[in-house]
Amino acid sequence: MNIYFHSFGCKVNQSEEDYLIGESLKAGFTYTTNIDDAQYIVVNTCSVTNQAAQKCYRYIKGVKNKYPNAKIVATGCAVERDAQTIKNAGAFIVVDNYGKTKLLEHIQKGTDSINNNEEPQWENLLNFSKTKRSRAFIKIQDGCNLKCTYCIINKLRGKSRSKPIENIQKEVEALLKMDVKEIVIVGIHIGLYGHDINTNLNTLIKTMINMDGNFRIRLTSLDPHEINNDLINTMANNTHKICANMHIPLQSGSNKILKRMGRRYSKENFINVCNNLKQRIPNLTIGTDIIIGFPGEGEDELQQTINTLKKSNIDFIHAFPYSEHNEAVAAKLNNKNTPETIAQKTKLIKTEIDKITNKNMAKLENTIQKALPLNANNLLCDNYCNIKITNNNTKIHKNTLYNVILKQHTHGRNFIGEIIEQK
Repeated sequence: MNIYFHSFGCKVNQSEEDYLIGESLKAGFTYTTNIDDAQYIVVNTCSVTNQAAQKCYRYIKGVKNKYPNAKIVATGCAVERDAQTIKNAGAFIVVDNYGKTKLLEHIQKGTDSINNNEEPQWENLLNFSKTKRSRAFIKIQDGCNLKCTYCIINKLRGKSRSKPIENIQKEVEALLKMDVKEIVIVGIHIGLYGHDINTNLNTLIKTMINMDGNFRIRLTSLDPHEINNDLINTMANNTHKICANMHIPLQSGSNKILKRMGRRYSKENFINVCNNLKQRIPNLTIGTDIIIGFPGEGEDELQQTINTLKKSNIDFIHAFPYSEHNEAVAAKLNNKNTPETIAQKTKLIKTEIDKITNKNMAKLENTIQKALPLNANNLLCDNYCNIKITNNNTKIHKNTLYNVILKQHTHGRNFIGEIIEQK
């Protein structure tokens, strides 16, 4: 039987999908990248915003209409939030996050997993096989202990829990044997890693650095107050092993709005951390997220956000309009912005974002970067820039690191460039 996977949302879902593909092969399924050939279609859903959940519902309805004979298996955060709506959209079975590691068992038995109170088990990538990519996402942590007022992920994923370092080491060793060249560390909130098992993220990274192999490590999202001097020192002293890129969410450049959001840092913390990182690691690029139109955000607060972005020397900025969750604390806040006002603010700030990004990205033109192929013509640089290769006569090998020159910035984090040599 052919099985197809489609994941929405975060890199954690991508890591879980890779694990489930390996498990499906073990169970006797044939993995296909063509949905037309699939008898089973697994949808790993997202519910980080209302729009994200609605997108999942629409996708499942559309798939059910187009492939009425296929069995749709839905899992993930939208199932946690509203399993019945997912069922009504056309799912054959629904499996919550706690039952995800036993998804193949539920498929074979045709059973749901809802409100599962079992102790969650850790996935592993020992059977990683998804087209033998050059990059792999390792989930080191799940759940969240924070109470950001706009978010309900802590309710959908549970409390923060950390995967033991020895488990992660085994996964890395297995991936390196498959010639994976980039290990992306993912989690719902990786800054909380180790708090429950008497260790921390910096210790894990040092352990990975000391492992043999020609590979690089990429960190994902960390809040400003989680980036301490020990972590910065580890990164600055191991630029040959750790990618020169970080994602540090800001959400708002107004301290008043940050407090309303339940965030645990100030705009001053954010600015200082970003500039300290840039000073210690000159090649580093930093990305961030901002939410536009949060309740209480006026013109002054929006301008503070723009000023904070400029002062922090940010490179990549993902701005998205505030999306209210009925179950979130923020739904009860006063001074809400209208959808029209949010749309106007989003348009304004995206214009400012383009100015900031273009200014910072232009500085990288004619620099040499380390890059890993994503496909025949596109490579991902150490600093997270995408580069489209123009010297097509150069044969690109998938699991190989190259030195590339960024010839011309096009837009966002995208460049046109050339391969210089194999690294």
